Amino acid sequence: MGKQLILKGAKLFLGMDESVIDGGAVWVDGEVIKYAGPAAGLGDVDPNIEQVDVGGQFIMPGMS
Repeated sequence: MGKQLILKGAKLFLGMDESVIDGGAVWVDGEVIKYAGPAAGLGDVDPNIEQVDVGGQFIMPGMS
């Protein structure tokens, strides 16, 4: 397990269709994306994991 980080308040494009998720979140564990979707779907997370509000910025998880 690597450094964990949760990015919240994002607009997510997952690439499965052309939809964008407002109020999205991405949970990163080292180099692995553990979750990408609506922030409400994160569930309970360890409060010690750093969480950053990205203020509506656009994120395309897994795209390089």
